[in-house]
Amino acid sequence: MKEITTKLSIILFNSFIINHRYFAIQKGGLYFARNQYINQNTIENILKNKESFLVYQEDYNYLKWICFDFDINKEFIDSGEFGKNKEIFYNELIENIQILVSFLDQQEIDYLLEFSGNRGLHIWILFDDKITRQDAFIIFQ
Repeated sequence: MKEITTKLSIILFNSFIINHRYFAIQKGGLYFARNQYINQNTIENILKNKESFLVYQEDYNYLKWICFDFDINKEFIDSGEFGKNKEIFYNELIENIQILVSFLDQQEIDYLLEFSGNRGLHIWILFDDKITRQDAFIIFQ
């Protein structure tokens, strides 16, 4: 198991960490920022402890990734409409996601698709090189 955790922590570090000075750990459903350096060993320990963490996307105006977050509106879930019409909401969500996925496929852009919980999906685009926040905004648009 250690070997898999070590390899995964290296991949996560190289793919997602740009701001080495801050990260956050989830405790009781909330994330708490830590003003400390994150490295491959930090991630390995977090994985071993089965903790959830987040990293900050930007460092000095540069990014390594962007994430499109598709969610079913929380108001629908809270109003009780979601329970009655769950299939309709998920189908609409998938139709909207398919528009972006089709575009990315046509452009031959690799992406990661992640179920983000009860309400939706994330589409991650990882860059080989850092890009500016302004270029990321253009891509996002």
